[in-house]
Formats: sequence, C-alpha cells, structure tokens
Amino acid sequence: MEPSFVIIRNFYNQFKSDYESRNDSLVMSFLGDSWSAGDGTTLADLQNNLRRTFKTFDEVRFNLQNLTIEQVSYDVFRISYDVTITSRIYKRNIKHEEKSSVVEEVTVDSSSKRAKISRTISGRFWYIK
Repeated sequence: MEPSFVIIRNFYNQFKSDYESRNDSLVMSFLGDSWSAGDGTTLADLQNNLRRTFKTFDEVRFNLQNLTIEQVSYDVFRISYDVTITSRIYKRNIKHEEKSSVVEEVTVDSSSKRAKISRTISGRFWYIK
C-alpha cells in the first residue's frame, strides 16, 4: 500500500479515537486552518457544535465504514466513508444515532507525513442545541 494511503488510514483511526474521547480541541486539530464545508459550516460553528455534543452525551461512538481513498493530485486525496455516530445519556436512558455518507478532501504533507482535512464536500452535520 502506498505510504500516503497508510498515513490517511492511520489518520482516520486516530480521528475516531479522539472523537470518542469527546475532546473538541483534539477533533478540531484534524482540520486545516482554511477548512471549508459544502454546507457553509465554519470552523467556529463546528467547534461549538462538537463542544455542545460532547458535554451533552456521556458516551459517543464513531463507527466509520467503507473508507475509500482516491488520489486527486500529488498531495490531495478524496476520502469517502459511511459513519454512524451513536451517543448516549445514561441518566435519562437516551440513545441517539446519526448516519451519514461523508466525502472529504485530505491534504498530506509528505515532509512531515501529516494529514489534515482541508474540505468536507458532503455529509450531514448534526446540530445539538
């Protein structure tokens, strides 16, 4: 397997782990500084929503399936996957589940061997109020 593909697979494994740790700052570190979303969501919008989600729920599970990696240019990759996010509030016996198909662009810096999500092209954004 090509080194960039290994970097990206490891990147998404770490993303899953950090998402499940319910730490919005860690999750945000996976996004590039000029990240954009197809629905107009900003970095601030996303961080605020993650913070609310992670405070509201006692447990968050991020199940990523069908990860496909397509090289677009030397350092840019189009990533698609299906995700199921399952969240629980134990005291009130509440379970919430969201499913979405996501398409993202990931840039891999070959010198540092680090990846960042530069753009989320499609995927549903789950709002918690």
